[in-house]
Amino acid sequence: STPFLNKVSKREAPDYFEVIKRPMDLGTVTKKMKALQYKSKKEFADDLYLIYENCLLYNTNPVRRALD
Repeated sequence: STPFLNKVSKREAPDYFEVIKRPMDLGTVTKKMKALQYKSKKEFADDLYLIYENCLLYNTNPVRRALD
């Protein structure tokens, strides 16, 4: 889970924000939990699933792979 703890930086992945339109990380999820921003279990689960979806989208993007 370590790679998902903090926001992705432009230095680590310069094109990340071109591919991912709704970034999410576990640190943000934790902050939202502590601030009681989740109104339902579904909202919490949606953010966790967004982390997973973003990972798949960014790391399996064929255009990005061709540039590597």
